[in-house]
Amino acid sequence: MTCNADLDIWIRLPSRGREMRTGLTRGYIYGLIKDGKIKSSSIRQPGRLKGVRLVWLPSLLEFIERHAESTDEFEQATSSLRDKRGT
Repeated sequence: MTCNADLDIWIRLPSRGREMRTGLTRGYIYGLIKDGKIKSSSIRQPGRLKGVRLVWLPSLLEFIERHAESTDEFEQATSSLRDKRGT
């Protein structure tokens, strides 16, 4: 996936709710960070316990892209559901 230059940014996670660009929750994104699946950075002042966690948006979008279903997979899944429903 090639990223748009407008999306090559570090984003701050929301304090609650979902990240507005992806719809993923803060907890889910932290899990991706812990598993090393996306790029992040913790910014804090020396001597401070708390800081801010930033996520590299292109790495998050690439993670989503890697897990996206192809059109064929989507068509097969929806066709299978229609068959089960008899529609």
